Amino acid sequence: MNFVCLSDHLRNTWRYRTSFFNFLNQLLWRYAHDLPNWFFPKESVMSFCYPEPLGNLIFNVRNNASDIFIFEGVFTRQSHNLRLLNEPKTILDLGANAGFTTVFFKKRYPMAQVACVEPMPSNLKCLKINLRLNQIDAEIFPAAIAIKDGAIMMDVSKRDYSHKVSGINTSLERSMEQLWVPAVTVPTICNKLGWNSIDFLKVDIEGYEKILFSENCSWIKQVKAMCIEWHGNLAEEHLSNLAKKFGFNEPRHFPGTWLLERPHT
Repeated sequence: MNFVCLSDHLRNTWRYRTSFFNFLNQLLWRYAHDLPNWFFPKESVMSFCYPEPLGNLIFNVRNNASDIFIFEGVFTRQSHNLRLLNEPKTILDLGANAGFTTVFFKKRYPMAQVACVEPMPSNLKCLKINLRLNQIDAEIFPAAIAIKDGAIMMDVSKRDYSHKVSGINTSLERSMEQLWVPAVTVPTICNKLGWNSIDFLKVDIEGYEKILFSENCSWIKQVKAMCIEWHGNLAEEHLSNLAKKFGFNEPRHFPGTWLLERPHT
């Protein structure tokens, strides 16, 4: 057992508890995937108490390492708390998963219009529940982001944060199961929402970002800032070229993500 990690988990779980019972429940959830299945339900509604502007939050969490991994990044390490130069009025979340980032963005920027894109049925179910539990008004696109509208095949992973478009090479395990899902482009999303620009774009699409940013991507001119989880090598080289091409400042690296942002206006 890693006692440093255990100490961090104990400290953070106690800090964001709503009650002592809630503290124990949160702690059990963090280690449930290493315990027998009967030890913790497959899904559980759990409350958290964070400093403002996040405040009290409620999430439907699953007994898997995926939800814990993403949740810790968003709320404990606050990997998306990037202090943008310009306050966003429109936010698009590509790869919303169970909705943790979507909730974070709406709480962090309550006046912004928020939309999210997620293709996988299991994640969509949790996403809808978590938006409803936290009274978040966000448009959901049940689809994969793509360079053309239609349908696209996904490789289904054992881990709910690593489903990916088929044919994308990553270091993740090879999937034996595949699923066709609707595909939608960024311009189609903006047209349906009536957006002329995207003030903040979050991209976590398991390697497909290389294609998204290289084909049919003139829409990037309407993006003011974007955080990108880059999968694979040469992230800084690729993103520096992208920044130069579309007029962003040099990319900045934060734990787990890269930020491209236009100069302050």
